Amino acid sequence: MTKHVLLNNVNHKDTKVITHYAARYGDDQASVLAFPSEFIELQKHYPIFFRRDGEFDGYQCVVLLGLEKTKTCF
Repeated sequence: MTKHVLLNNVNHKDTKVITHYAARYGDDQASVLAFPSEFIELQKHYPIFFRRDGEFDGYQCVVLLGLEKTKTCF
């Protein structure tokens, strides 16, 4: 599980910013989950859908980033 911490120059001196795109970083996703607090900015550029989640018997907010024949959405 991810552990969020504050960045500082001592403990994170070797941390680098990745400046290129790659599928292993999630750059090939056709859709992503979204939270209601993000809707105002997202709806300006992307369609927002509510997708039924069979595993939890509920709904998820999904933003469609693009259409690719070989890509799958969640």
